[in-house]
Amino acid sequence: MVHGEDGTHVHGDRAIPGETLKNLMYLPRRGPRPIKHVNTEGLLTSAISVQGIYRLTPASAVELDAVLSGPPTARLALPTQPTSKPRPDPATLGMEPLF
Repeated sequence: MVHGEDGTHVHGDRAIPGETLKNLMYLPRRGPRPIKHVNTEGLLTSAISVQGIYRLTPASAVELDAVLSGPPTARLALPTQPTSKPRPDPATLGMEPLF
């Protein structure tokens, strides 16, 4: 059970700038730690580190609130995945056609 005071609503129309994402810190009992799976460009490489309920440091909460209370942002273009090469069929590998 999670019990909390009024919080910030979920916004699906806000993009968190890369610099902000790189600076966000969680505040678990063991002490502050950065959000994992954020690359040097500020892109989240795995959503696992932001799934769940985490307490932010006060400075991170202020920074995130500034983004969420601002205007909606334009949708970001996602990087395209490189196309993979077709794999050879292992059953025919090294075989010459009969005809």
